[in-house]
Amino acid sequence: MMKTILVVSLLGTSLALPATAAHAATSAGTSPEAVNRDSHRCSNSARRYVNYSWGEGISSATVYFNNHCTVRQSAKLHFRDATGSNYTKCMKTNGGTKGKKRWDFGAGGRLVRITKGC
Repeated sequence: MMKTILVVSLLGTSLALPATAAHAATSAGTSPEAVNRDSHRCSNSARRYVNYSWGEGISSATVYFNNHCTVRQSAKLHFRDATGSNYTKCMKTNGGTKGKKRWDFGAGGRLVRITKGC
């Protein structure tokens, strides 16, 4: 038996959709843009990398990292604010760790790219 979900719009009308279609309809408007990815070689090894990925929300970005290096690595995060001005922040990750860090940049801003070192 297929589950249905009742979706009510702001205009007060309702629509019964199959559960999979309802999920796609409600998440499509709020989903972040495509996931961005970057990778940098370790400073002490040519065969290991630090991997980064991030998706942007309305006023922040969450950067996920996986540091395969044996020592601490740093990365420069390049932001652009709503006025078009550029600025950077430094992010350091310990060797052999993975995790995430949220960066707030305000409405209209975005995380443009991640480069090696600070």
